[in-house]
Amino acid sequence: MIVRTFFILLCCMTFVQAEDYKSILFVAGKPSHAKGAHEFHQGCDVLAKALDESGLNIKTSVRYDKWPESSAFSNIDAVVIYCDGDKKHILNGHEKELQDLSDRGIGIVALHYAVDGELGPLDQALMNIIGGYYDEKQSKNPIWLATNMNISKHPVANGVIPFDMKDEWYYNINLGDVTPIMSAIPPGEDGKEQVLVWVHKTETGSRGAGFTGGHWHKNWGDTNNRKLVLNLITWTAGIDIPAKGVTTADPIILKNKNILQAVGRGDAKDLKNHLLLGADVNQTNKQNKTGHYYILPLYVAKPIAQRF
Repeated sequence: MIVRTFFILLCCMTFVQAEDYKSILFVAGKPSHAKGAHEFHQGCDVLAKALDESGLNIKTSVRYDKWPESSAFSNIDAVVIYCDGDKKHILNGHEKELQDLSDRGIGIVALHYAVDGELGPLDQALMNIIGGYYDEKQSKNPIWLATNMNISKHPVANGVIPFDMKDEWYYNINLGDVTPIMSAIPPGEDGKEQVLVWVHKTETGSRGAGFTGGHWHKNWGDTNNRKLVLNLITWTAGIDIPAKGVTTADPIILKNKNILQAVGRGDAKDLKNHLLLGADVNQTNKQNKTGHYYILPLYVAKPIAQRF
């Protein structure tokens, strides 16, 4: 009888633990730039997979190209938005829905162009929910190499080693009451440090965050850049971040559409990655749309291939 009772209790505990997970929804906008940039679909897929395999009690889902129907937000703990901004922002017309989600205690993260709303209700919603937005009157968006990163002592920074990263880091953001997480000094700004990543708590206690990088898809392959964003998402979902941060295996980020293009560019690392993913010479890689800006014609690629 004692053994049977213990077995029943053990099963109940296992069931409760299995159900006690956090659910994170990624909303990916339509890719809008040349291949390799603004790869919102692939970027969300990479981050979602990393969280699913992190060992934390997290389940993710990804929705593409449009704002999901209300039923998609049932039992969600955080929403990550990675899309074009301004007039093409996926949130245009959905500002009240976003505010309602935040008021329910759901964390909101905006990545890269998603921090750029539109003058009026959307800018105000972003200010209320994530603590700031890209302001057309003052913010800047050059491609630049951020070095000597100043990373704050905050759980979101757990396990993150300062790194150098070339990206389209937005800065001079219109910020409200936020906690800076990562800052750097852009070139030509007279030594003024600019906030690139931040977190925010709303008046109701909900969590929001903004990350201004994320222009280049390949940057998700950087361990510390990716860890910082995974920590950011995890924090907004109300999860305690491990001391070493959200640790995941480095994803395979392909640069070229197929093996021949990798050979043509003399990119031995990318060639190896194609082979690791099981691609045939004439096949498009399994990540499909993560190509580079241009393709060398075969008559140019063949002579270069002799390097191998």
